[in-house]
Amino acid sequence: AEATPAAPAAPATPAPTLPQPKPVAYKVEGGADAWHGVGIVCDFSKPFQLKGGGLTVDFTPASKDGGTYKYDGTLHGFRVYGGEAYSVEWIGATPVKMKGWGVGTVDTPIGPQSDNGIEHYTIERSAEPCPAA
Repeated sequence: AEATPAAPAAPATPAPTLPQPKPVAYKVEGGADAWHGVGIVCDFSKPFQLKGGGLTVDFTPASKDGGTYKYDGTLHGFRVYGGEAYSVEWIGATPVKMKGWGVGTVDTPIGPQSDNGIEHYTIERSAEPCPAA
């Protein structure tokens, strides 16, 4: 039997370069007691901030599922500071809730007052753009 000559190979067309998908922005909002903060987060594996009432809270992830947080600032005229750990709850690839816990301290006229608190945050998709890196 004779070998059938192979059809000439079609010239390779370069794959079209697709634009990178835009990261999804999430609005994280919540807090505890007198503090209510909000921020836009696009990558839960990178540090992010929530702000509210003149206070900024810095979150430092160990992974996309959580890490540590801290704050030191003024709220309603009093110095407040503290923080400990937080966790992010996911359903599949979507973040849905965040919780922070730890000791917070308020410097009051009668001295520092500390309390162990839990902050609850909602997470929803946002139309706002991701913060500049």
